[in-house]
Amino acid sequence: DLFLNSKSILQLLNEAVPDFSAYPANLGYPYVCLQSMFVPYYQGEIRWGAEAAVKSPIKSIFLILAMWLVQVLPYQATAKEQEQSSGYLCSLTKAMIDNIGHLTASECRFLSTVFMGVLWQLSYIGGNIIEASRAYGDFLQMIVKQFYPAFSQAVKPNRKLKKQGKIRIGYMSLRFRHQAVSLYMGNRMMRHDKSKFHVTCMSFTKDKDYLTKQIANSCDEFVDLTPLSDSEDFFTEMAKVIKKQKFDILIYPDIGMDEVTFLLGAMRLAPVQVVMMGHCMTSGLSTIDYYVSGDHEPVNGQDYYVEKLIKLPNLGVCQLPPVKNVSNLTRSSIGVPDD
Repeated sequence: DLFLNSKSILQLLNEAVPDFSAYPANLGYPYVCLQSMFVPYYQGEIRWGAEAAVKSPIKSIFLILAMWLVQVLPYQATAKEQEQSSGYLCSLTKAMIDNIGHLTASECRFLSTVFMGVLWQLSYIGGNIIEASRAYGDFLQMIVKQFYPAFSQAVKPNRKLKKQGKIRIGYMSLRFRHQAVSLYMGNRMMRHDKSKFHVTCMSFTKDKDYLTKQIANSCDEFVDLTPLSDSEDFFTEMAKVIKKQKFDILIYPDIGMDEVTFLLGAMRLAPVQVVMMGHCMTSGLSTIDYYVSGDHEPVNGQDYYVEKLIKLPNLGVCQLPPVKNVSNLTRSSIGVPDD
């Protein structure tokens, strides 16, 4: 628990760090695990037999080492550590895809959550992490193919609906509330032309507030998926509910922020699937057709995305105006002179 806990007090006390020169570096895993109990990084590269580790009969050891190996590097936050961590993630996901029969659904989902957190950290270092993102996306799609096969097939467009009725748009998020994602692009969800579009918000938002209600009142349908969290296999249940809506376009405002929308995004639940920039990186998923961004993207912006990049004018968002703060607080009430 000590070396897996990034906030361990041992990592903050320099005087607790022993002299590692007493331990030969060729000890391998025991050495790096011992060292990481005291410092949240290591120097050099580790010889990592990914395929052998996946096949190991002691799965707990594999899970711990995989979790540690990809997580420890981002604390350095340099391009070198980003490249190394991305490389480990790529080799791990490839080995797991090639040997998926050795893993259970719960083991795959556990590591998918770990890897998602690593990608989130790596994305804020800067640079292009499309290869690591694509490797992770391929891993998620293998999980779907192996454990949720009913949702791995392409969904045929509803041609009749497109010719005779409104285009059905669905939004899926855990953040339909007072949070950056909804504040950043809530107006886009709430201001569709209702004569042309039927808008449904599929919400897995547990902490509901005034903005949840505002979004719910502005769309044609608001489907609360949170009761499904008690289901034994809530991913399957959620996917069924979403697919039953028969959306023409399914939009994820923020893939990359949680494991729920990441795994749902790896499924085919609508003919066209889109991600918006609630998170600043590609989803890495070939099941997501478009990434909607703004004209701030560089000339070679497509090189950073697995999806087809769509550049809207300016920032490509429609920011909600801030709520006016009404307060009776005065300078004198807190003892501050008026001048």
